[in-house]
Amino acid sequence: MPVHDLDVFWLTELPEMRGVLSFEGHDIELLNIHLLPPRTGAYVPYFRAGTDGVVDIIRRLGARPFILAGDFNATPDSYFVARMRVLADDVWELAGHGFGATWPNGIFPVPPIRLDHVFLSRDLTATSVTVGTGSGSDHRPLIATIARRAR
Repeated sequence: MPVHDLDVFWLTELPEMRGVLSFEGHDIELLNIHLLPPRTGAYVPYFRAGTDGVVDIIRRLGARPFILAGDFNATPDSYFVARMRVLADDVWELAGHGFGATWPNGIFPVPPIRLDHVFLSRDLTATSVTVGTGSGSDHRPLIATIARRAR
């Protein structure tokens, strides 16, 4: 599918990506985000500013369709995900089964959790979502099939 208007933008000193996907005559905003994990005192302000920035970007999109995906380093019960639920749907909550743990990818001896998310504007839906293998990363990817929501 054709993607145009590719752009790198900066959010809390980290490069992020956006583009526009043309699908069935409609443009869908694509955003790929990676936020620093709030694991140290030095990272927490960057994480909070990053989550505020993501929420602001989605609010500014207004009624435009969007797919927001990435490593948000935020659990499903985090304040950030709660804020996103007001603005969008989480594909795992739409079509996933089980916990959908994406981290760690067998690298660290800690309990697995879902830190990666795909959020959709309300005019889109997920018909399926699985957790992939994710070789070469400490995270496992979410693989989702996305469709336009029936009106």
